[in-house]
Amino acid sequence: MFSIAICDDESIFCQNLKEKLNKYSFFENNEFELTIYTDYKNLVKDIENLIEYDLLFLDIELGDSDGIEIGKYLRRKFNIKKLEIIYVSGKATYAIDLFKNRPFDFLIKPITDEKLFSVMTSYFKQCDENEYSIIFKFKSILHRVMKDKIMFIKSDKRIITVYSNQKTYICYDKLTNFVNILNDSKFIRIHKSYAVNAEYIEKFSRSDVVLINGIELPISQQYLKKARSEYLKFMGDKFE
Repeated sequence: MFSIAICDDESIFCQNLKEKLNKYSFFENNEFELTIYTDYKNLVKDIENLIEYDLLFLDIELGDSDGIEIGKYLRRKFNIKKLEIIYVSGKATYAIDLFKNRPFDFLIKPITDEKLFSVMTSYFKQCDENEYSIIFKFKSILHRVMKDKIMFIKSDKRIITVYSNQKTYICYDKLTNFVNILNDSKFIRIHKSYAVNAEYIEKFSRSDVVLINGIELPISQQYLKKARSEYLKFMGDKFE
């Protein structure tokens, strides 16, 4: 599931934007979690505590603070690569100032449904094109999940359970096919019933892997050699 944050010191605006985003979610069948901040310091504190967001609506005029500088600080300080920022303001004059900061977009208050929906559709299209996310269907409901939030996948016959760091999803598929659709070298097959995201592995042994949250997953001898090779390659690439 996607995580979206709204940071604006006007609580009424935050609630209105939240309602519009929920409306978009309903009509477009895109799931996401929303968090509101009326004090940018709480946003910065949460990100310091490793809370991740995929998209941030950031007001430019935050009392005596500058939202543009806050956005620059977040990206520089925490090296947030996939966080997209949509700046919002009641003034159009900031457009030139934003050019060097490369935001995803810039919205002028008041924000209409039409404009917001257009920007959100463009955002999700970019996520799909960059292969940041995977889309799958279960009981006529489409789920879009960020790949880097998937911890592991479990297969029981043709039932696939996707365990993300936020919630669990179910779909019908074969594990081999699902991993192929992911098309991401971070996902390592360790067992006929399990594939794991190497980003979440804390310990890798001959019999199991332990994830950063303490979950233990078995490694079968059939997959051990290849899984170990792929994990060592992942670790080597990561720290090059």
